[in-house]
Amino acid sequence: MTAVAWPVGTEVRVEDLFFNVPARRKFLKTRSTELGHLSRQVTQYALAYPEVEFELCHDERLVFRVTSTDNLHSRISQLLGESFLENLVPVKYKSDGIRISGWTSLPYQHRRKNNSQFLYINGRMVRDRVLTNAIRLAYQDSIPSRTYPPVILLLEIDPERVDVNVHPCKTEVRFRDSSSVHRAVYHGIEEALFLQRSRAFQQAPAIPGQTWKDELEDKPDSSLAPC
Repeated sequence: MTAVAWPVGTEVRVEDLFFNVPARRKFLKTRSTELGHLSRQVTQYALAYPEVEFELCHDERLVFRVTSTDNLHSRISQLLGESFLENLVPVKYKSDGIRISGWTSLPYQHRRKNNSQFLYINGRMVRDRVLTNAIRLAYQDSIPSRTYPPVILLLEIDPERVDVNVHPCKTEVRFRDSSSVHRAVYHGIEEALFLQRSRAFQQAPAIPGQTWKDELEDKPDSSLAPC
């Protein structure tokens, strides 16, 4: 190990993974599939920490690079594109000591897979049935069954109320009071969608035309029409 000049930050270099563990290497998928998994993993971290710059390279080629920013809105645009962002509405909700922020999609933007759902607890990416069920219920009357709305939700909760040591990958959690978390996510999304509908209704231009009284006055009396 030798000391070298290095800018502020961290570099993780992975080479010849499993080269001496052939049994594990057999379970690897194609290069493109494994790169997709890695890309999604880095994307998840990049969404959780927009203030940090991320760069992903593969075989000495740049896969993507995002600069540091002071808000999640800009980071979503960097990673997922403006077209993705245009169909999202902001979520900001607080209940029972649970703070929720992020973005959720308009109902017509549902997907057939849930790979556009990014969920975080205290900055940690998680996969949790309580959260996904609350999201599904919030959209149950507005999207087809077996489809998934894109969401990016960041939950802040007292660490004492959540156990992160239930899975080796730390991606599954157990809540002390799962019902309060479920309610917060459900109502947070419900409120965001309701506010969006209210704004759209208020901003809709008035449709020019006759009133119902004008229409009656303009119509000829059918009793006087010739046979």
